Amino acid sequence: MRTAACRLAVPALVLACSGPASAQEIRSAMVGDTILVGDVVPVALRTTLERGQRIAWPDTLPLGGPAAELENAARVRTRLDTLADGRLEATAVYAVTPWRPGEVSLPDVEIPVVAGDEVARTLTATLPGFNVASVLPADTAGIEPRPTKGVIGGNWSLWPILLAVLALLLLVAAVIWWLRRRRGRAGVTVIPAVPPRRAALAALDEAREAGLVERGEMKEFYTRVSVAIREYLGAIEPTWGEDRTTTELLAAVRAVAGPRAAADLEPILRSADQVKFARRETDAAMADRDWEAARSWVAGFRWGDEAGPAGADVEEAA
Repeated sequence: MRTAACRLAVPALVLACSGPASAQEIRSAMVGDTILVGDVVPVALRTTLERGQRIAWPDTLPLGGPAAELENAARVRTRLDTLADGRLEATAVYAVTPWRPGEVSLPDVEIPVVAGDEVARTLTATLPGFNVASVLPADTAGIEPRPTKGVIGGNWSLWPILLAVLALLLLVAAVIWWLRRRRGRAGVTVIPAVPPRRAALAALDEAREAGLVERGEMKEFYTRVSVAIREYLGAIEPTWGEDRTTTELLAAVRAVAGPRAAADLEPILRSADQVKFARRETDAAMADRDWEAARSWVAGFRWGDEAGPAGADVEEAA
């Protein structure tokens, strides 16, 4: 099979190619001239079918290599048009996200063509490669800093500075003593810090009770759910920081807490990423299921100082 050189307009799913395509040929195209790390890159496939045939597009591209370098960002979007001669033109648009700079090669995809209930033939789609640019600035290792300069000046005395520092320390000590004496008289009650799990459950409840799902504000709703989980993980384990990508965070949880915890967490974070970044369409029922899964995961996860009775924080946050 050959690959035609094409350009894609995603909203209309239109491929403009250099020449006419024959039946049973897979053409491919990629959108975007400059691709950065973390971008959602649409990849389109198109073929022409005979009457009575249909093509079984896979839900996502079978990507090879380490998962941290390239991953699917959304499920396939398809379109079927009827040509003037009665044949059918089938189009599929996938979305992938690269996480490392450099040259990226996509694997060939085997796509079956179905006639009736049987596979008539299998087409091979050769996907285009692309180059990924880093979002970081250019290397500044060759830049030399300017020499240091005196801040105070050439002629200055150390004694006035030492006296000023001593006076400031005495003032701070006096203020601390006065505040402690006043606090002892007033009997100030110290409010204990909110445990991370209880804070996360409260944030999830606030996200659901804010009316975002009812108003169709799904991106804001899933953003709040994702932030609540990431802040909870960062609070109980500093190495699970909020600045990690979803792939990196799942790998860190899997390495420390085990594969079961990461496997239960993965669909929650992946679903939130697809709504936030790939604009996946969802409804209230699906949003409620994802929210319930997120809240159940936080309530049931145990790690480090949080490994106490499973029902304590849940009952307090209910």
